[in-house]
Amino acid sequence: MKEQIYEHERIVIGGSLASLLYGYLNNIPVIYSMPRIPLFYEEHGAKGEMWQELSFQMSLAGLLPMGNKVEHMRVDEDIIKAFTAVPAFGAFRFDELIVFDDANLVGWSGTLKKKRKMKVLDWINDRKSAPHDVVHLAGSNDFVRDIHFYPSERMDGNPKKKRDILAISYLSEKQLSDVGYTDAYVRFKVLDMMKEAGMQGIKNGIDAHTGKSKRLSIRIETAEREVFSMPIEPFDEEDLLREYQESIPKNRYVGILRKYLCG
Repeated sequence: MKEQIYEHERIVIGGSLASLLYGYLNNIPVIYSMPRIPLFYEEHGAKGEMWQELSFQMSLAGLLPMGNKVEHMRVDEDIIKAFTAVPAFGAFRFDELIVFDDANLVGWSGTLKKKRKMKVLDWINDRKSAPHDVVHLAGSNDFVRDIHFYPSERMDGNPKKKRDILAISYLSEKQLSDVGYTDAYVRFKVLDMMKEAGMQGIKNGIDAHTGKSKRLSIRIETAEREVFSMPIEPFDEEDLLREYQESIPKNRYVGILRKYLCG
């Protein structure tokens, strides 16, 4: 049976908020193999919610033809094939590819510049520290530039309102292979910054001589490290966000959905 090839003048490649915004604003289908959903700390979670909302609306309007099922993509002249794990693929003929992210994309003749440093996320479990209201600590350099404290998801309902930790660094490839920048050293630096901010361990009885509470040492442990290259996207996210606020969707189905959902 002859494979079906879908025809599009332009196709956007990439799973970032900027790529979805560009496809949404210009009525262009978007294909990606790596969803880059903004995390909870980015504009207090608003960007992550926007990514989910755009994804939902564009899926219903046919602007995400492969959904989130793509594992890799291959370009052959004017056709791009997007492969899933089934195995299966979708084939699309295009006049122009607009590439926001070239992850898992082969055969593309263009180049996408990357930022010099990688974005490194170190997820850390807080095992023993006293309850606190701190949500953010700022570092003095790119090694642990930011620490975010967020409600732990390790316990159903989080009855004790515990917070776990996300440390964000920006490291070169050379630094990533240096023992001084491993997740263990991130943990040491996070611990030091917590103490400098006045955070303490949990209470452990009363000191008989002073009458003050005794405290255990703060104990944290590394859970996971994620490393991301950061492509320099062809269109700026903030410019696209401003355009989005003022836009009338070009796709009539998206327009109907937006009117229904947003009033």
